[in-house]
Amino acid sequence: MKLTPRPISAADQIDQSRDITGFNKWAQSSRAVGFVMFILGWFTIPAEVLLRKDFGQRWFTVVNFYAGLLLMLIFAVSQYVIALIWGGVQGLFSLFARAINPFFAEQKSSLISLIMTKSMGFFLLAYILMGSYHLFRIWLRNRTNTALHSFDDGSSRLEFAADYCMRGMNWLAAPVVRIYMRLVPASHRQAAPKLIMDRAAFTNTVVEPVFLLFLAYWLPGIASIWLFLSAIAMAIHANWKETARQNKVLDFRDSIIEAKAMMYLKEKAEVKGSPDNTPRYAAETAGKIMPVVPQYPDLLVIIEALNRDGSHLAK
Repeated sequence: MKLTPRPISAADQIDQSRDITGFNKWAQSSRAVGFVMFILGWFTIPAEVLLRKDFGQRWFTVVNFYAGLLLMLIFAVSQYVIALIWGGVQGLFSLFARAINPFFAEQKSSLISLIMTKSMGFFLLAYILMGSYHLFRIWLRNRTNTALHSFDDGSSRLEFAADYCMRGMNWLAAPVVRIYMRLVPASHRQAAPKLIMDRAAFTNTVVEPVFLLFLAYWLPGIASIWLFLSAIAMAIHANWKETARQNKVLDFRDSIIEAKAMMYLKEKAEVKGSPDNTPRYAAETAGKIMPVVPQYPDLLVIIEALNRDGSHLAK
């Protein structure tokens, strides 16, 4: 079952482990860190819309859609303006080259270079289409009573690629895991587990950021900057969410361990304080049959007593 924590902010204590560096306290009290995390949160919206599906109603809202749309418009307009400026510079260079060399022939831009200079426009169009489709799916699930958890962050479309990556990494790590398993005491030794088993966590924290970095490497200019910042934002927020999910599991496991410890201490105290364990009590009660006294009175006895007293509670 998928654990879905509430949205995380920079002020939350996400990592509850022992902090010996003071980084958590510094990050929570630093306004600069909070502002950076706020800006990076905007970059996660378009990336999640393009890479994921099946969002919860309170995770991907109309306001979030407009926030991501504003960010995409800023980058698309910036790319368009830079392309105009660069086109003007190239035009001046062509005029200067013709004045010097009458045989100068201007190279026509290919289809690939055209796509590269207008890539943010394609990303913007894809974001509008897929974002509106996500909102439609949320509306439809509410009408058909098949809604997901309201803070569900969706499932990645790259999980099929994560399967192959997990198999390769588990195959490479298997010899090392077997070596360490031989160091475990024989009483606790078992079959060597796989290094990576959670496909969703591996996809969110590793595969999606790496995929965005790969696209940032191949696309130039503004698109590369947007993809690079989106990869950083996705990696940070994905690790935050996975840490919050692990904290839920660890809290539940710690509660079970503490409950077992309390039961053990309670049983030990009862056995230690019981008169059955004293030699004197054992000698006095030797050969005697002790009557069994019920801890609570019988229910029929209580009802008969209430009938004799004429109480209305017996009716």
